[in-house]
Amino acid sequence: MPVKTPEKAVTLVETPEKTVAPPQSRQKTQEKTATAILRMLGEQPEMSIAELAERLGKVPSTIGRAVWKLRESGRLQRIGPDKGGRWQLIG
Repeated sequence: MPVKTPEKAVTLVETPEKTVAPPQSRQKTQEKTATAILRMLGEQPEMSIAELAERLGKVPSTIGRAVWKLRESGRLQRIGPDKGGRWQLIG
C-alpha cells in the first residue's frame, strides 16, 4: 500500500525582470571603456589588466575583452612580457 506524504508548500516570489541594455547603449559603454583604457595606459603604460579593472570599477574579464578588441583594431600593442612589459598606444 503506498504511503502518503504531505505535499510541499511552494511559495512563488515575483522578481523584477532583468533589464538588458539596447545594442546602441552597449556600444556606447564599450566605447567609453575603450577610451578610458587608452587614456589610462597613455598616462601609465605599465598598468596591468587587473589594475585597470580596479581603477575603472569593472571586472578583469571585461577589461581583458576591451584590450583584446583594441589590439585587434590596431590601436594598442603590448611591448615586452606580461610581467615587466608595457602598453604602447598606436595611432
